[in-house]
Amino acid sequence: MTLIAGIISIFLFLFGLSYFYYPSFVVKLNKFVRDKIFSDKFVLINRKKIGLILVMTSILVFYFGVLVPKMSVSFRQQNIRDYLYHAWRYYYQGYYNHAEKLCKEILFIDPENLAVKEQLALIYFAKGDYKKSLYYSKQVLEEKPDNRRMERIIKSIKNKGIKK
Repeated sequence: MTLIAGIISIFLFLFGLSYFYYPSFVVKLNKFVRDKIFSDKFVLINRKKIGLILVMTSILVFYFGVLVPKMSVSFRQQNIRDYLYHAWRYYYQGYYNHAEKLCKEILFIDPENLAVKEQLALIYFAKGDYKKSLYYSKQVLEEKPDNRRMERIIKSIKNKGIKK
């Protein structure tokens, strides 16, 4: 969708510029649609206005077709960061169920988020659900083998005699 909007906006932009810099092209184009829409006099008198309208339309199409969807992705990422912040806050306050709920919501949106998986491993460890903690710890270590916190959790779980 953004590709189509980008192509349309570039076309309209170039078409608008042609009204500014290539009046002969405008006259040729006008000959094609003369009887239905324009007259030569109207086009030559209003070519700057029409060019401005086309350039502005191309900018709007580009903005709403290309930039706005990219911004919505960054807004989603900001929401994920906000949820994760609140999950950490709940975790450190001892509200493990609230933190778990927020982390699961984030995982629903972004299933590959390692920070959330790490947080869930810590939450389940604190709640005493060592099997789930081990599960998420191993997932984090698969992606980041140098994560010492997850290594310590796995070591603590193994010291308790829990195995998956």
